[in-house]
Amino acid sequence: MRAVKVQPLAARIAVVAAALFLGLLVLVSTGALGRGSVDVHADAAANAAVRAHPALLSTAHAVTNLGAPLVVDILAVVAALALWFTGHRRAATYVLAVRIGGQIVASGVKVLVGRPRPVLPHPVAHAVGHSFPSGHATDAASVYLPLAVVVCALFAGRALRVSIVALAMLICLAVATTRVLLGVHYPSDVLAGLAAGVALTAILTPVLDP
Repeated sequence: MRAVKVQPLAARIAVVAAALFLGLLVLVSTGALGRGSVDVHADAAANAAVRAHPALLSTAHAVTNLGAPLVVDILAVVAALALWFTGHRRAATYVLAVRIGGQIVASGVKVLVGRPRPVLPHPVAHAVGHSFPSGHATDAASVYLPLAVVVCALFAGRALRVSIVALAMLICLAVATTRVLLGVHYPSDVLAGLAAGVALTAILTPVLDP
């Protein structure tokens, strides 16, 4: 039986994303991104921006739902079922594997690190649980990115692949940005969430190709 290997590009992406995640984990765990850090100042600036621009706040509230756990779970399950019953069973398994992996990583690290959420004098949104990494950012990256990979691999021609991947990345970045604008996460939280989703998307690509 031929050994399963990660393609070189996927391997490089996985290494870079994992390194970013681990680097942020170390910075947060050691308190380097605590009081007075760029994280805190960025949240304060974002809070001032949305309070000064109600339309920006409304947009952030709407866009952030694209990364809500229920939304991405339904999307992942529906996509996996569609792929399974159209004969693309490895693709279906891949989509679910990345999604489940994202949930495990985000939940486990949240408990391990136990970082409190930002505290702002004039909050515009509220969330429960720990802050690092961002669940919404991880959820978005662990669903939209593997779906883009599957669409590119199974259905899209070369001319469409860049657009599909760019759209998936744009959605993930938009969701991550809203979490900072709403003041429920620090920038390092959402960067770590995105990195986790990217790493899982890349490292699990062998599931697609035996």
